[in-house]
Amino acid sequence: MTWLVATLMAFLAAVLTQYLLLRFTGLRSAVVAFAIAGMGIGLGLTAYLLLFHELDYVVAGSLLYAFMSEMWIFVFTFVLGSVSANLMRHLGKRGMTRDEIDMLYDSRLMIRGRISGLHNSAAITSADGHLLPTTRGRWLAQLFNAVRTFFGHS
Repeated sequence: MTWLVATLMAFLAAVLTQYLLLRFTGLRSAVVAFAIAGMGIGLGLTAYLLLFHELDYVVAGSLLYAFMSEMWIFVFTFVLGSVSANLMRHLGKRGMTRDEIDMLYDSRLMIRGRISGLHNSAAITSADGHLLPTTRGRWLAQLFNAVRTFFGHS
């Protein structure tokens, strides 16, 4: 099998595994599911390429796999987080009135959805009517702040 076919098959296997993880486990985060699937399959691909191909093909296959994985995560998170993409998905199912759209994108409902997502990912917890970051939530906040600072957005 050529390095290119192996790389493409590995990427497709990672996407399929992501789907299976989301469908049949308690995972709710598509990004986490792909990271779990993608890392394992990516390591397997790299091992295969190291055993059966020259170093140039190992590097090419690994970089192509990483690029496709990054693009997949970008597209997936764009579709999940984009109001426009989300609206088009809803409109693709059925036509909607402006009032239905306004209700769908009521800022209170959107904030509740985000809070629910933070709860599901164990980044926050509720105590005495307050939302509090968990240890994981604090770690994520520090990571976000570090990335913002690195890119000059502080």
